[in-house]
Amino acid sequence: MKTVPQRLSELGEMYKERNKKYGSNYLEFGAIMKAMFPMGLRLETEEEFNRFTIFVQAFAKFTRYAKTIKSGGHADSLDDISVYCQMMREYDDAMKGFSSKPPVDWGPKSQVELETSAIREMRGG
Repeated sequence: MKTVPQRLSELGEMYKERNKKYGSNYLEFGAIMKAMFPMGLRLETEEEFNRFTIFVQAFAKFTRYAKTIKSGGHADSLDDISVYCQMMREYDDAMKGFSSKPPVDWGPKSQVELETSAIREMRGG
């Protein structure tokens, strides 16, 4: 049985190994998401959060792959991307039975739309 210090030491080594391969991907991800959703993204329902979570997991693999593009890519990331995309497809297909409109509006909203929505919410609906 490993001790806590042994486990932490191994995790530190894993961090160093992954950081060599992917760099500080986790520090760059926010800028990428901001660029993809420049007007922000408001998630309200459980379904919206579920879909966005799968999207983020897939996109994180794309950013990892991008870090290795000059060195021949990263097969595991491609496999993960494939799985996450099919999970999204499965979720999207299932959601079609609940509503005729998509559960998330992925498109950018104008400032007027955002402000109007915020005012409506402050007034209680």
